[in-house]
Parts: sequence; C-alpha cells; structure tokens
Amino acid sequence: QKSLGLGAQPITREGLHKDGRLFILFVTVYRFLLSYTDRLAFATFCVSFSVSPSILTAVLPLSIFLYAAVVNPRPHKRYWQFALIYIEIIIVTKTLLKATI
Repeated sequence: QKSLGLGAQPITREGLHKDGRLFILFVTVYRFLLSYTDRLAFATFCVSFSVSPSILTAVLPLSIFLYAAVVNPRPHKRYWQFALIYIEIIIVTKTLLKATI
C-alpha cells in the first residue's frame, strides 16, 4: 500500500477502481508539472511572443533557443533571474506607456 500524503487514504486496488481515480490523476499531473517547470516556462515565453509579437517580447524566446535549450541539464539560476527581471521591466514599460497615452 502506498500513501499519497495530504491526509489521503492509502492506495488500494479497490480505491483505484472507485472514486480515487480523479485524485490520482490530479496528483500525477501535479508531479509532472513540477518536474518539467523549465519546459512549462519556455512554452509560456513562446506563447507570450506569439500572442503579442514585438522586439521586447522576442528576447525571451531567442534566449531559450540560443542558450537555455542548449545548456545541460537545466539553465543556471542566473538565467532565471535574468528572465524574471526582464519580464518585470517589460510589464512596467508597457504599463507606463499605456498610462501616459
């Protein structure tokens, strides 16, 4: 018997076939997303660029394909700090430009 934690009942064969399937699916998807957070962020950068293409939003997808996808196993902490600071700068710039017009 395995326990999922979070106060859940232990996994049994009977529990899998009754009402525990949805919870197990949720936990599986949650763990999958946690293990692939970098790819989820890369996809978000690309979707952001395809929704509003501009020179400002092109920097992040270019950084993915020129640096982040090449580094093995994952990009360094400085890359993520750069990405966060750059996203903050883009948000503030877009907000200031809309406020002054």
